[in-house]
Amino acid sequence: INIKQDEELVFSEIEKDKIINHIKDSDMDIISLGILLYFKTGMRPGELVAIKQSDINERVIHICRTEICYKNENKKNVYEVRDFPKTEAGIRDIILPTSSKWIIKKIKMINPFGEYLFELNGKRIRTYSFTSRLKSICKKLDISPKSLNKIRKTYATTLIDSGVEESFLVLTNTIFSVILISTNKTKAG
Repeated sequence: INIKQDEELVFSEIEKDKIINHIKDSDMDIISLGILLYFKTGMRPGELVAIKQSDINERVIHICRTEICYKNENKKNVYEVRDFPKTEAGIRDIILPTSSKWIIKKIKMINPFGEYLFELNGKRIRTYSFTSRLKSICKKLDISPKSLNKIRKTYATTLIDSGVEESFLVLTNTIFSVILISTNKTKAG
């Protein structure tokens, strides 16, 4: 059994702040802005890269599709967007905090005409581009590298630690362990 330590499951507040400040202090390109959006929304990685410009209305992001990856008959990875999310509960609206509206504005300035919010040179950016960038940022900041899904777990933990009722959160089983970690830390402290 591979039991991971709490610090492997989520980004600490210090790590999160370091990453966010690093991105804000750098030349914010569309991929770095996407990582900021992950931290501000807690959406699944595949959902972020499948957002269309038409899914956004002011501060509301409508989630209704996801990127999938599979191997074709030649054993090559194929990345596609399917028109439904990972789970039925995944169809939802995410309200972006007012203080984070600038992220969407900046992304739209970089990619004003693309069908998808995250496009570069007319092609949809795949999840692996964000994964690679996050790993390089972590390495540069001397932070133990974590996956994009750990941003989602960090987001859920932050909500719970801030007093949001678990019943209000639509969470996958992969985040359930974070609820237990967070609740235990809160009760212990």
